[in-house]
Amino acid sequence: MAVVPADDSGTAWAMVGLVATVALLSVARRTLRRASAKIDAALTDELDTR
Repeated sequence: MAVVPADDSGTAWAMVGLVATVALLSVARRTLRRASAKIDAALTDELDTR
Protein backbone atom coordinates (compact mmCIF):
# COMPACT_ATOMS: atom_id res chain seq x y z
CA MET A 1 0.00 0.00 0.00
CA ALA A 2 1.20 3.52 -0.70
CA VAL A 3 2.74 5.65 2.02
CA VAL A 4 0.60 8.70 2.83
CA PRO A 5 2.60 11.91 3.30
CA ALA A 6 2.40 13.59 6.71
CA ASP A 7 1.25 16.95 5.28
CA ASP A 8 -1.69 15.45 3.41
CA SER A 9 -5.02 17.22 3.87
CA GLY A 10 -6.81 13.91 4.35
CA THR A 11 -7.81 13.26 0.75
CA ALA A 12 -5.50 10.25 0.48
CA TRP A 13 -7.04 8.72 3.59
CA ALA A 14 -10.49 9.41 2.20
CA MET A 15 -9.52 7.61 -1.01
CA VAL A 16 -8.16 4.66 0.98
CA GLY A 17 -11.43 4.54 2.91
CA LEU A 18 -13.45 4.70 -0.28
CA VAL A 19 -11.47 1.89 -1.91
CA ALA A 20 -11.80 -0.25 1.23
CA THR A 21 -15.55 0.38 1.35
CA VAL A 22 -16.01 -0.57 -2.30
CA ALA A 23 -13.95 -3.73 -1.79
CA LEU A 24 -15.99 -4.69 1.29
CA LEU A 25 -19.28 -4.12 -0.54
CA SER A 26 -18.03 -6.20 -3.46
CA VAL A 27 -17.14 -9.11 -1.19
CA ALA A 28 -20.47 -8.84 0.63
CA ARG A 29 -22.39 -8.80 -2.66
CA ARG A 30 -20.53 -11.86 -3.95
CA THR A 31 -21.16 -13.71 -0.67
CA LEU A 32 -24.86 -12.90 -0.75
CA ARG A 33 -25.14 -14.01 -4.37
CA ARG A 34 -23.49 -17.34 -3.56
CA ALA A 35 -25.80 -17.87 -0.60
CA SER A 36 -28.81 -16.94 -2.72
CA ALA A 37 -27.78 -19.43 -5.40
CA LYS A 38 -27.41 -22.20 -2.80
CA ILE A 39 -30.83 -21.43 -1.32
CA ASP A 40 -32.39 -21.32 -4.78
CA ALA A 41 -30.87 -24.69 -5.67
CA ALA A 42 -32.04 -26.24 -2.41
CA LEU A 43 -35.58 -24.93 -2.86
CA THR A 44 -35.66 -26.10 -6.47
CA ASP A 45 -34.62 -29.59 -5.41
CA GLU A 46 -37.13 -29.63 -2.56
CA LEU A 47 -40.07 -28.27 -4.56
CA ASP A 48 -39.43 -30.15 -7.78
CA THR A 49 -42.61 -32.09 -8.65
CA ARG A 50 -41.15 -34.71 -10.97
